[in-house]
Amino acid sequence: MTASTARCPRCGAYLPVRGLKHALCPGCLMASALEEPDAGEALEPEDYSFGIPYQIVTLMARDPDGVTYLARPVGAAGHVALTIVGPRDDAAAILDRARVWTTTLAQVRHPHVARLLDAGPAAAACVYIAAEYIAGPALALPACRERLTTADRVIVLAQLAGALDTLRALGLAHLKLDASHVKITARDGVHATLIGLGVGLIVDGLRLQPERDVEALAAIARELGVGGDA
Repeated sequence: MTASTARCPRCGAYLPVRGLKHALCPGCLMASALEEPDAGEALEPEDYSFGIPYQIVTLMARDPDGVTYLARPVGAAGHVALTIVGPRDDAAAILDRARVWTTTLAQVRHPHVARLLDAGPAAAACVYIAAEYIAGPALALPACRERLTTADRVIVLAQLAGALDTLRALGLAHLKLDASHVKITARDGVHATLIGLGVGLIVDGLRLQPERDVEALAAIARELGVGGDA
């Protein structure tokens, strides 16, 4: 019997059964079921989909910034990570910041940064942010860290430091960097990718402070047990 090559869009694990492309693995299905829903009336994916240039495929994650789905661009191939923020009272302000920052953020080209692609209005009082989809587990997952050797961890930190240097050179910063915003894949050796670029600037309206990223990278280094300074 041929092994499945489909991967879970949330953690990157191989799916145990063929024919479940873009389905969640059993572990992520259980985790999703145990996640507490947000307070208030939650919108269904079809409520978000109307009027935006993406078709939602499946849920990937839920966090304080919003709900992230695997999605397809309408009329195009490939997939994106589509985050829906809201409903929020400050949706208009978020959209204003998106207009200011999206063009610059979309110009980022770095092998260890998931590029922001697009942002705009979704459902009433909601905003969507589309970014390059990166498969694989987050560095915050214990199972992911356990697979990393000491040499791998040093490589990951070097890759992230290079990504942050590129952002600083472009007058940008991540501002929300932590282990949950780093995806790890085995592509030509260990490969770390910074995700969530633009959320701090657009959604939270944070001031541009690159030193926050330096401090966050030092915290990740301590968590990985390979030093404290970036």
